[in-house]
Amino acid sequence: RAYNLQVVMDVEGVGEQMASVQIKAQSIVPEVTVSTYELDFGECFLRYRYKKVIELVNHSDLPAKFELQPQDEISRCVASYDVDYAKGTIEPFLSRTITVSFTTERLEKVQLPMWFKIVGHEDTPLEIQCIANGIGPRLVLKPPRRQ
Repeated sequence: RAYNLQVVMDVEGVGEQMASVQIKAQSIVPEVTVSTYELDFGECFLRYRYKKVIELVNHSDLPAKFELQPQDEISRCVASYDVDYAKGTIEPFLSRTITVSFTTERLEKVQLPMWFKIVGHEDTPLEIQCIANGIGPRLVLKPPRRQ
């Protein structure tokens, strides 16, 4: 983002706009990507925590700050996620490994977005889709043996 502004000084009792300073600036934010945009947890037993790893990669020569956006309460009825680093800094040209814990709360297919905001970016946050198939106990009924 580019800035081209002026700071103007008024002197009380003397006059307005007595002096001005031109300010030109350019704001640069780091480019950060995620190692995968889809985390497939496969079959997940209800209310049991499963873990997978993602990486946030900083491709620039500036440090990047990231923050996990809070999960809304309504989606917690379907599934919930948590991470070991909800916010932090990624040093220039390095990456941050983040462990995602995912728990399903209902049977069948679940797809839940998770967003990481890169501080300074006005774009939409990095989105990762957490996908799972919620399962419960599987019972196998066998006829009794006759002796």
